[in-house]
Order: sequence, then structure tokens, then C-alpha cells
Amino acid sequence: MIYQYMRFIFPAGYSRNQEGVLMKAKCSARLLLHMIGAVMALLSHQNASAGQLQVSADFDNGRVKVINIDQQTRTIETTIPDDNHTQHTQMRYWHYRINGITPGELITIKHSPSTTSLYYAYSYDGKEWFRFGKSGINPIQHRFDSSSVELSPNFAYPYSRSIAFCDSIEALGLAHAQVSTLAISEEGREVKMLRITDPSVSDDTKRIVWIQGRQHAFESASSFIPE
Repeated sequence: MIYQYMRFIFPAGYSRNQEGVLMKAKCSARLLLHMIGAVMALLSHQNASAGQLQVSADFDNGRVKVINIDQQTRTIETTIPDDNHTQHTQMRYWHYRINGITPGELITIKHSPSTTSLYYAYSYDGKEWFRFGKSGINPIQHRFDSSSVELSPNFAYPYSRSIAFCDSIEALGLAHAQVSTLAISEEGREVKMLRITDPSVSDDTKRIVWIQGRQHAFESASSFIPE
């Protein structure tokens, strides 16, 4: 099409000078076509190399129900699972991992039910957590620095971490720090208790101070306090 357009500009009978101009224009046109082709190939490669977004909750503390994942718009929609605890406001906890992110790309996250009273959190390693800059999550758009990220309404504190912490205390063999089982949860998990006291002093002369790591399930940030 570009060549036909130039033939219209330079019809039969043009001078040698005009012929030279036409040859240069044809070369420039070919170069332009090659550049356009290279750019299109690069864009196609980038789209092909973009990972498929995946949502997983198959890990300790994981809990989510996926509504939709739009690979084109890079949008993820989630909610809480339909179980016996869903309707209880204190049990609306969720925690999941997103894989397949191209670092630096814009990811849109929509979760329901949402609340404006919390600044939800994300982590790349499940240990160090960061807050989003806005409360609620309907929606949140963010550019993550890793191909995998965990999301939670709070700084997540999984059950395995509490067990590992208690095991580390027991391993020290300290006389004044004793770990025991306070209760068994509905799903058969041990609820640990750490008793700190001087065994050489009679309990009859001591006052009791009770420190509780967590009251409600979704208030996971408070579990860091005992550590």
C-alpha cells in the first residue's frame, strides 16, 4: 500500500532525481515496516510470556473461594468459602496466594465481603507483611514486585508458626518456661499454653497475669504479641 501511494506521487515520466527520491522513500518504507513488525513481535512475546494468574489456598491458614480470574485484564475476584462459619462476622477470614504475576504489572483484586475498617495486607514470603495504601479491597490495584504474593485481611499468623514457636521454647529446656496443651479445637488442633514462672517460689504467693495471643480468628496480628 505504501509503494502504490508513492507510485501515485511519482507517475511515469519522472526525472532521475525523482527516481532517486522514490528509491530512498521505498527503502525508508521497508525499514519502517521492519520496525513495526519487530515491535508487534515484541508485544506478542510479552503477552505470551505473561504467566497465567492462579489463586491457591492449599496451605496452612489458606481459605478462599475464587469467583473469577480474568487473564486479559489481570483481575482476580474472590470471596469467602460457603461453610458453617461464613455467616458469622468473626469468621470471615481469608488468606490466599496469587501465582503467575509478571513483576511490575498492574493486578486488580476484588474481594467480597469487604470492609472499610481494615487496611488489608500482602506478603512475598509469608513472614514480612505490608499494608495496602487504602482500606477495604473493592477493588485494589497494585503492582507487585514478585511473581507470587500472599493476601490476607491482617498480618497472617498460621497455626504452624504457633507450634514452631512453642517447640522452640521447649527445645531451650528452661525451667521457668513450660509449654502445655490448653485445649483442643473443633478440628482437632492443639491450643498451646506457655507458662512462665519461677518454680522455686510457691504458687500460693504469686499473682496471675493472663496474656492471650488471639481472641477472634481473623485478628491474627495479635498472635505476634506472645513472641
